[in-house]
Amino acid sequence: MPLTQTTLGERLRDARQNCGLTQEDAALAINIPRTALLHIETGKRALTSLEAVRLARLYRRDLNSLLSDEEPAAESPLVALCRIAPAVADHPLVRMEISRYLGLFQEACVLERLLGKRSRSAPPAYDLPEPERREDAAEQGETVADEERRRLNLGARPIADVAEVLAREGVWAAAAALPDDFSGLFLSHPSLGLAILVNESHTRGRRRFSYGHEYAHALLDRLRHPATVTQRQNGTELMERRANAFAAAFLMPAAGVTDLLDTLNKGAGSRETFWVWDVANESGEHFERRNAPGSQTIGYQDVAYLAHEFMVSYDAAAYRLSDLGRITRPQLEELLLQRPLGQQLIGLLHLRNPDAREQDDQPRLTAEIGRLAVEAYRQEAISGGRLLDVCDKLGIAEGEQLLELVRSGR
Repeated sequence: MPLTQTTLGERLRDARQNCGLTQEDAALAINIPRTALLHIETGKRALTSLEAVRLARLYRRDLNSLLSDEEPAAESPLVALCRIAPAVADHPLVRMEISRYLGLFQEACVLERLLGKRSRSAPPAYDLPEPERREDAAEQGETVADEERRRLNLGARPIADVAEVLAREGVWAAAAALPDDFSGLFLSHPSLGLAILVNESHTRGRRRFSYGHEYAHALLDRLRHPATVTQRQNGTELMERRANAFAAAFLMPAAGVTDLLDTLNKGAGSRETFWVWDVANESGEHFERRNAPGSQTIGYQDVAYLAHEFMVSYDAAAYRLSDLGRITRPQLEELLLQRPLGQQLIGLLHLRNPDAREQDDQPRLTAEIGRLAVEAYRQEAISGGRLLDVCDKLGIAEGEQLLELVRSGR
């Protein structure tokens, strides 16, 4: 059926509302009167080609699909998430919490557009085949993690703040109140881009791992699965195993673990063999060094220090050593049994405790979105009432005081 002016107007209205924009916001952004946009949306005024391009860019919609004869899908982010991940739909309180954060992310995107900022950048999408075996999943996860660390110039060093790395890549990331069996979730939606939520009640090390896990879904799965929820019940799926392998390698790169073990003088054999080239005699000279018995054995103390250095859980550090072939399966089981000793050592030495539950790694959403709102008010892109509304969404109790401060220095 040919696209009518009325149908196009309704489509544009739905696209605007899906982005959280008012008519006044959208009209101001494309430099037309609000009444003109009203007439366009009600089918009483034709849309110019320039207005079509600007509105498509503002609403983050493909221009061809917006003007096609076929009706495009226009689900809200929460509806899309619930449709793709039914586990979310079964928890009313979870839906409310997720909706709050998705609303914040949409609000921030609106403010960015009102300020004339370009669309948020996104990390690359790795279009790899779905893994068919556990070995494929592990290899793909490790390979992409190494590639990402190179792309982001992280080297082999620990990542101080995983959420901050994701934010620099244009990914919204936050810790939210989720059920205990939810580790995290990932969502890709035109109205907000890429978003990750992890369980705020989990330990710091586990939250960091969940950020890495969900980032793997953003990189590897968003073309086929625009929404994922990580739960205990789906932990054995190959897609989830691949994300786990990515997170382990992303947080604890093989080169970094090896460097740390070398620093600790751990993991070598009881005998070490050296060959030195003798240029005068044109031959190799052989040396052998015996290490003290047991000195090279990796103990719970070393696992605790590895957990401290890379800010992961004790268990994650132990399993990573096993993945890299630095300990045997029986050694891994023994080290896991010694977990209480490792955690006690972390406390006594005042090491960073990845098993703590404090919220010191929460992304600075308040600062980031608040800054956007203040700048939009300074540039007269939003009203004082809109600024107060943003403060309310962010939980800033001193909204009136902030407004007065910004108004006095405008």
